[in-house]
Amino acid sequence: MADGNTGQERTESATPKRRQKARAEGNVPRSTEVGSVVVLAAGLIAIGAFGGGMADRAAGMFRSQFAGFASLNFDVDLATTFANETAAATARMLAPLLLLVAVAGIVANVAQNGLILTTKPLAPKFNRISPEAGLRRIFSKRSAVELLKSIVKLLIVGGIVAWSLWRTPDTLMPLTTVGLFHGYGIILELVFRMAATGAFALAILAVLDFFFQRWDHESQMKMTRQEIREEHKQSEGDPQLKSRVRQRQMEMSRRRMMEDVKTADVVVTNPIRFAVALKYDTATMDAPKVVAKGARLVAKRIRDLAREAGIPIVENPPLARALFKAGKVGAYVPLSLYQAVAELLAFVYRRRERAFGGAR
Repeated sequence: MADGNTGQERTESATPKRRQKARAEGNVPRSTEVGSVVVLAAGLIAIGAFGGGMADRAAGMFRSQFAGFASLNFDVDLATTFANETAAATARMLAPLLLLVAVAGIVANVAQNGLILTTKPLAPKFNRISPEAGLRRIFSKRSAVELLKSIVKLLIVGGIVAWSLWRTPDTLMPLTTVGLFHGYGIILELVFRMAATGAFALAILAVLDFFFQRWDHESQMKMTRQEIREEHKQSEGDPQLKSRVRQRQMEMSRRRMMEDVKTADVVVTNPIRFAVALKYDTATMDAPKVVAKGARLVAKRIRDLAREAGIPIVENPPLARALFKAGKVGAYVPLSLYQAVAELLAFVYRRRERAFGGAR
């Protein structure tokens, strides 16, 4: 199966994002045959369980309503009253049966895919107006399967009716000699048996259709490799754009770090490879902080800024390497380096005091 837009084969399984989007739009595998069979079975079970009582109530209702017709002055008002009462009584009698059938239909559909509340399938889709799209739907695999299902159902129903009539000729012959209600009972029993046999046969078709709908939905949901790449790009972001954003963030962070170099108390160097700028304010800090660090060209830039700002630069290769590897910009120096940094700062402060006559 190829994608009409890209010409690529849809060989990849649908991603979770595509499945979630399809579900939100109501695009899920659903077998109408399963719902039809469950509704039919529920109706047959209800009729088998309550049909006798319902028939007796219906017979009693009609007897009581028709009994006094001969002595009544039948007019439009009486006919209207009779129709309303009959409709209300019939509705009350059939309500439990209809409610059970409705609940069975809802459960059959919910059981296939869970509860989905969406109005998107009701939205107009103007691409369906296209004659080309219409022809594709008419001659599609799904349409062929639906036609085959209709033919099979017609053959099943027709075969069951013919088989039932062929097996029960003696049952139908006495209909001309029995009473009205007895005749109705015979016909209803025959129809019930045919419906039960048909429900069993249609259940087999429903099971086959259920698995076909799942398979066909999976086929429709498959994606091309290009679609997967595009979805990944939308989810994770364009790699080139993310790279540019990271580069921009690094540049801004480096610019802020270079500005902080001017506030440092001392810069420790390797002397060429590494440079680490330290700051310590006894009033606001619990320990010295690393305000900037860098290697090679960045280290050179730190040294240049320190010279411009008049910040002392001290060559201490072991300490510079240790601070570069273990220290983090904006964080306190590691505890293991406290002693070495304290000695370095004391040296810088003493030199500053000598240079400025005791003033720090």
